[in-house]
Order: sequence, then C-alpha cells, then structure tokens
Amino acid sequence: MEGVRTSTILAGISHISTVISAVIIMFIPLFSAAEIVAPSGGLNQLSETKVTLVELNGTGVILTLIFPWVVTGLSVVSTIMGAPERRDDKRVLWRWRSYSWGAAIVMIFFVALSFTTLGIFYIPALALTIGAAVFNK
Repeated sequence: MEGVRTSTILAGISHISTVISAVIIMFIPLFSAAEIVAPSGGLNQLSETKVTLVELNGTGVILTLIFPWVVTGLSVVSTIMGAPERRDDKRVLWRWRSYSWGAAIVMIFFVALSFTTLGIFYIPALALTIGAAVFNK
C-alpha cells in the first residue's frame, strides 16, 4: 500500500464537511421566523427574528441533517473498500466503486431537492463526493 488515495481523502473531507454544515445549521440562527409580540383584539404585532433550523421545525429535522452524513459515510467506505491494492475479485472492486457513484448521485438529488433551504450548505460536500467518485478508479 503506497498511502492514502486521493479519492479517500476527498471522501473523508466530504464526510467532515457534512458534519460542519449540520452544526452550522443546527446552532447558528440563519432562518427567519415571525412571532406574535402583542396580541390584541383584531390586531397583532409581529416581530421577525432569526432562529435555528431546529427551533423553526422541531427535532424531527435532525434526521434530515443526518442523511447527508450517512451518504458521505458510504462514499468513504466505498473508496476504502474499492482500493486497487486489494487482491479481491475485480467484480467486487467495481461493486464498491459503484457505491461511491451512487452516493454522489444521491447527494446531487438531495442538494437539488433541498436547494432553497438545506441544499446550499451541502454544495461543498457534493463537489467533494463527486470528486471522490471520479478519482475512485
């Protein structure tokens, strides 16, 4: 074994960046919310504040934040198991390498479908996951 491959490094950085993105989204108030300050009769006074994603949507959103972490974790495992230095059957190596492409495609869909809220935070992880899939040959 010559050392750590580029695809493994990219997948590892992608995996770490999803954790950083999730921490930013969970603990830094980035989203706008309106709350009623003084309800009276037919008129309500609203105040717009910045809140975290967990405050805005509840704890159920944590599963949505964990999903990219799991996908990039699969990319890390597939780049390690698909290493060309392994003496396994070539079919097994290609199967592991296809998982990194699958992780990249799933991340593309995740970022595209959630681009207006969460997806924009995961663009670096998406680029690194695609890079890991490309270099995993």
